[in-house]
Amino acid sequence: MRYMKCCHCEKWKERTTEYFTAAGVNGDIEKWFRGSIPGYEPIGNNQTVPCNRCFKKLDWIRGIVHKYPKLRPPENLGYPDSPVGWFHHSWDNFVSCPITGLPKSFFKLGPNRKNGIGINNQIINIFEGRKYSQKTHRSETTELCANFANVQQGEKIPILNWSSFYENLVDLIENDIDLQIEEDTMIKIINKNWENAPYENGVTTLPKENPILYRKEVYELHLRRIISIFANRHVESDIKAERIESSNIKEVKSSLRKYYFELLVKQGFRCATSLMMMTIENGPRRFSFDRINDKLGHIPGNVRAVCRIFNPGNGCHMSLNLFMQAFLEQTIIPIPKTS
Repeated sequence: MRYMKCCHCEKWKERTTEYFTAAGVNGDIEKWFRGSIPGYEPIGNNQTVPCNRCFKKLDWIRGIVHKYPKLRPPENLGYPDSPVGWFHHSWDNFVSCPITGLPKSFFKLGPNRKNGIGINNQIINIFEGRKYSQKTHRSETTELCANFANVQQGEKIPILNWSSFYENLVDLIENDIDLQIEEDTMIKIINKNWENAPYENGVTTLPKENPILYRKEVYELHLRRIISIFANRHVESDIKAERIESSNIKEVKSSLRKYYFELLVKQGFRCATSLMMMTIENGPRRFSFDRINDKLGHIPGNVRAVCRIFNPGNGCHMSLNLFMQAFLEQTIIPIPKTS
């Protein structure tokens, strides 16, 4: 039996196509394997050949950093002067996720959505959109984080952090808060906000005076308008992605607006992921709607209400179980001892 050492993980593995392929060195597989014994193709014992498993990881890394060409590792440390080099330097020095406090041991490299790694830019101007975001992904302002915590940042969420959510959970544990009383109070508030006119909910600008400021205040304070914006946006994106049919769009939007409000009341305006009370005002705890199954649209039974900070929109779905696992493994705040 012949063995070969992977240049990346530095483990010795059988020199067969089960563990190595010519693709690892960009070779012509047919040319390399022509006339050889199956399972013992002539793969050179080259120091630059990764095993199949490491090759998939390296290919995945190239895939997630290619959008950020300005990322570079510190000089004179032996890393390639490229975004891939930046990633390897960041991963080698990664101790814990700066957002969730989860240790490095929790994560795995590769296209794993549950415990995968994402790239978070700490400084982003939400008004310039994704194009500006990519330009500002520079080495000094970019870091690795949990993929499921990599939420788009803006002026309302300049720096992401889950510590307040952990502290809220500790408060629930230590003080035995009556959740039902808290939910009943919040339901009265959102019912009143839903029935009120915009000016009754704190909107002070008239639409004719300053339309831009009026729309901004309404989006901040008026629940009916906020839900309407969400529903319209979600129906349009579902139709574009062919997740729902485009017939009778007006009725579909109206039905979804009603369903969203009923869902908030049903959940007691409490986040399905963190158990924390959500807010109407824009911010990390602003309510949002997350699809449970990405293959389906925003339809009844496939949507749950969660805090905005737990809705990354990148294919990851934070569950209560995953949040509790993060709470038990995080290093940000001490976990109370219970009997």
